[in-house]
Amino acid sequence: MNKLRVFVSSVQKELEPERLAIASVITTDPFLSEHYEPVLFDREPLSGRNAARPYLDCLDTCQVYLLLINREYGRPHGDMSATHQEYRHAQKRKLPHWFS
Repeated sequence: MNKLRVFVSSVQKELEPERLAIASVITTDPFLSEHYEPVLFDREPLSGRNAARPYLDCLDTCQVYLLLINREYGRPHGDMSATHQEYRHAQKRKLPHWFS
């Protein structure tokens, strides 16, 4: 059985402890760890990051998108932040997504 990959996203510096806690719960809970694998972009291997927006390539390997938002939404890269680009990309792919 292939595990579903859960892309856990936020502005990296603002909510890093929360993202790590979510990843920990997914990997330590018996049920969740059997069915899901957390993906934290900043913890992924560096290979293949030649793309202009490597976080979107990473998101393409996932089946679930979980976005944590607090005070910040990220700095714009062009007309929108990386967080906004991820969100739109997840919507375009019709990924299940949750907000916290």
